[in-house]
Amino acid sequence: MRKKVESDPVPADPRTRRTRKLLQDALVSLLKTRTFRSVSVGDIAAEAMVNRATFYRHYRDKFQLVEAMFSEALDSMLRAAGPAERPLKEYAPRSPEMERAWEVLFRHVADNSRLYRALLSPEGPQSFQRRIREQLVALIRERVGQRVRLSQPIGRTRGSSRMPDSDIPFIFTANLLVANLLWWLEDGTGYRYEQVIDWTRRFLRKGFIGMFDE
Repeated sequence: MRKKVESDPVPADPRTRRTRKLLQDALVSLLKTRTFRSVSVGDIAAEAMVNRATFYRHYRDKFQLVEAMFSEALDSMLRAAGPAERPLKEYAPRSPEMERAWEVLFRHVADNSRLYRALLSPEGPQSFQRRIREQLVALIRERVGQRVRLSQPIGRTRGSSRMPDSDIPFIFTANLLVANLLWWLEDGTGYRYEQVIDWTRRFLRKGFIGMFDE
């Protein structure tokens, strides 16, 4: 299963959910006029109209707050995609479920573009970039791994399985997604997210040469 940040899972207590939403919204609001680096925990707490102690009851620091936001976006993406019930060879990347899943992720990044532009850029904190990649690798491993296992004939031994024994395919895919998101935020914002989704999906499905297909 995908490893979530320490503040997960989403709590059942409505007051806790409401406080975390206030803190997340406060950060997004501050980033309309401030850089992420200049925003402190005290600033976030003040904007949310809570004290610093309340912030620290929910998040270790502002980076964990952002990790929680991204993790929640990935959970929404999984819900939109639905359960991995079909084998990989029957996987339809243009299915309505997957269209919604891709849209959830890209729309989340677009709605918080200042935040992710600061955190995913080369000048951003390397620890955050690593955590985002780790979350994506875990999500892809969980989802695609299930589909690959469904594709394997019953009784096939691990030694003869087509399922890779390492995380290399998942790491490559996660790195591609992060790089595409950063490019879109920095240079490609003139393109609709639907276009970027289609190009990413085409590359993952057909590779470099397939990008030039009609």
